Amino acid sequence: MRHRHPLSLILILIACASPDAEWGEAESAYTERCVDGTCADGSACVGGLCRRPLGADDSYVPSLRCGDGLHQPWEPCDDGNSSNADSCVSGCRRATCGDGFLRQGPPPNDSAYETCDDGNQDDSDACLNDCRAARCGDGVLRVDLAAGAEGFEACDDGNRNDWDACVLCQTARCGDGFTFEGEEECDDGNESDLDACSSTCVAARCGDAIVRTDLSAGDPGYEECDDGNAIADDACGDDCIANIQYRGGGSTADDLGHSCAQILADNPQSPSALYWIDPDAGRAFAPTQVRCDMTTAGGGFARMIVVTQDTGLWNAWAEGLAGQADADEPFGLPLSVLARRGDDLVFYFGRNGERATPLFSRVAAAAWDPVADPGVVDPDGMTRAEPGANAVVCDAPLTHAAADWNWSVASASGCAAPGAGGAVLFGAPNSNLVDAAVSFQGSADGAQTGFTTLSVWAR
Repeated sequence: MRHRHPLSLILILIACASPDAEWGEAESAYTERCVDGTCADGSACVGGLCRRPLGADDSYVPSLRCGDGLHQPWEPCDDGNSSNADSCVSGCRRATCGDGFLRQGPPPNDSAYETCDDGNQDDSDACLNDCRAARCGDGVLRVDLAAGAEGFEACDDGNRNDWDACVLCQTARCGDGFTFEGEEECDDGNESDLDACSSTCVAARCGDAIVRTDLSAGDPGYEECDDGNAIADDACGDDCIANIQYRGGGSTADDLGHSCAQILADNPQSPSALYWIDPDAGRAFAPTQVRCDMTTAGGGFARMIVVTQDTGLWNAWAEGLAGQADADEPFGLPLSVLARRGDDLVFYFGRNGERATPLFSRVAAAAWDPVADPGVVDPDGMTRAEPGANAVVCDAPLTHAAADWNWSVASASGCAAPGAGGAVLFGAPNSNLVDAAVSFQGSADGAQTGFTTLSVWAR
């Protein structure tokens, strides 16, 4: 038997090998056998195997026999149909989000569920990268639409709040019908200035110089007029109800005056006496008879309060004294019936028929509450003045310095302190809740004193 020379064998092997047959380590992952010497995708048949096309990516699957329903080793899947809506799509590839085919079948709560698949990785168009349709509130801003187009988003903050800067994926604005918290007081979605919310998204209020027309008389917020000021006794009151301007001399209930000051202004010779007035200009408080001081500091003061020792006290600003009749003593009209702010009124106290204090102005309404908590009630201060003299601004704030300080037009120190220009009506010492007047300390008084009557006059 002849033996072939080893070198001849090596030459034969070299001659049979071809560079085109070098497939690499992953040969079975991307090749298939040729059929009758041909390959379906047009690639070369080398050594009975179809060569992987040049430039093919890692997901390349040979097309020959794809779709025959037989799962070949090189095929990720093969369901034997041509549908691209199931789990195995064209090219025998497993369906994935982003393959450009809309998968059908998985329920909405399945991670494989798709409402769209546009085959791209752009998260700012109609189809998100998780194959869910873009929607307002998904937290992703669409940029593929022009303003005005259906689905256009000017913003998308990913929440359902209708009170922040982004509302229904549009920039919040006055008139969109949603109140932007911290920026708008209201937003009724219309451009009317005559209802509860103005066209600038500011809540309607008495004093804004716009007369509301959306309410009926008696409704809270109803306005007969609105002159844009806080003057209570002009033609339009500060409650936006037209004032009835009584201009009578006050001699009878049929000759009503508006106030002691008005009666004196219209009738300069009017003496100090009882007069009939309707100070709240035809509102809830009935016409009443009051005593008018027509001489002190130019006159026009009305005696609003008269108390005796042990008279039960009340919130003199807001409430009257029950049981009063025809200005008999004790007597008490609510100071608010004068339809003026507390710091617009001028007061003085009288003791036993004589003026006992200077004239006070800029007195806070809280000063007339007998059970107000101790502390500052008028941080802006107040003024006092003797008749005919200039007013002095008190540098110490108005206070209720203790639980037994009542109707305290005073501070613990400074020009308004008891005995130094202020006035305090005292209750029982060390009482937590004072029920009745006990003593009084006014200007220049060295100590608290008793009284037969104590009166409060206001203009």
